[in-house]
Amino acid sequence: MIQSGILTILDEDGIKNTMDRINLCKDWWFPRGVYGGKKTKFAASEDNPIDFYTIGAATYMDDSMMYAMIAEETAPMMKEYFEWLYGCILYHLTAEIGPCRINDELAPPGFHIFSAKPGDMPRPASKEQLFNLCGIL
Repeated sequence: MIQSGILTILDEDGIKNTMDRINLCKDWWFPRGVYGGKKTKFAASEDNPIDFYTIGAATYMDDSMMYAMIAEETAPMMKEYFEWLYGCILYHLTAEIGPCRINDELAPPGFHIFSAKPGDMPRPASKEQLFNLCGIL
């Protein structure tokens, strides 16, 4: 029986390596977030976006045509920068639950990024949302 839980896959060096590679790929970050303020929360507002990006295609966010286009365009970069990470994840999952694989018919797994791009200032809505989550506002 499979039980839910947490697997420790990366040590501090692995986390730093992953973060460094994500930041190196900043030109591939797709903007995803818009935040409309306290009243409307994440209702669309191009005037007040939040720092939320993805790297790679996202099945639940991209329609099928866009998904296929993003997957084709980003797959070589994702494999170049993150193949080692996919290997670590598969190794630990296989040890825990049995043989695993990444489906080659889908885009390589990507990332959600809730941050300003390296070198950019955070958007005001991102700061407001962070304060709300921390109970500061």
